[in-house]
Amino acid sequence: MFCTVNDCEIYYEVVGEGKPILMLHGFPLDHQMMKGCMEPIFRKRHGWKRIYFDLPGMGKSESTDWIKGSDDMVKVVLEFIDEVVGNENFLLVGESYGGGMARAVIHNRPEKVDGMFIFCPAIIPGTTPDDLPTRNVMRVDKDFVKTLKKEHLEFMQSFAVIQNRYTWERIKEETLTGYMQRDQKFIEKLTEGGKYPLTYNIDDLKKPFEKPTLILTGRQDHCVGYKSAWDFYDNYPRGTFVVLDKAGHGLQYEQVLLFNVLADEWLDRVEEELEEII
Repeated sequence: MFCTVNDCEIYYEVVGEGKPILMLHGFPLDHQMMKGCMEPIFRKRHGWKRIYFDLPGMGKSESTDWIKGSDDMVKVVLEFIDEVVGNENFLLVGESYGGGMARAVIHNRPEKVDGMFIFCPAIIPGTTPDDLPTRNVMRVDKDFVKTLKKEHLEFMQSFAVIQNRYTWERIKEETLTGYMQRDQKFIEKLTEGGKYPLTYNIDDLKKPFEKPTLILTGRQDHCVGYKSAWDFYDNYPRGTFVVLDKAGHGLQYEQVLLFNVLADEWLDRVEEELEEII
């Protein structure tokens, strides 16, 4: 489906019915990366409306000249929420850049959010932390990686610390497809100079966000790191903060069991909280 947000055609998909959960993907990918890791969580859960959408210039969504940086991306996300979610309260799930967008939504509309789950979060969207861990590949199936095309191997090596057939199949289906669909000219313009940061501190909240929260980071994530995520620890008194070993910027398919268990437990906490409100 498509909806128009400030003259920009935004593609989105809705799965299930019930409480809305907005899924925010990484940069410059598309909704498939979120759908691939989150839909298995809901196989035995009901009452949740998952909303997957493509940010402008990514996936099937249009690019537009008025979007100059991450401030404008936040505006798109907020207007998309107005258009598709309406006045209902909702949950947020975000990865990498989407993890920054999720925190920006809480900064702007904390009263509308009933829970947040972010993984491999960008600390300041559009910038690279100074405390990144050294690139450290944990496991490689040497026989398998020899079968990959050079460009595919380089793509996997750019962020994956577990390099085998399973991770490659997940990367190919959930990450590579979206990456190949990006509007490269728009992305280059948006990231001109190497940075496209927000102009305000999304972690400067008026008061702590006291709803169930889960923040997953990878100990070997050399793309966004993990240490700086603790800088906003006090913002989330109901937050579970986890640093996973043998996990990089693709922890959702490098530590599948822990990802699923922790995401499931987060939803348990959300459901308990909502039952108390009712």
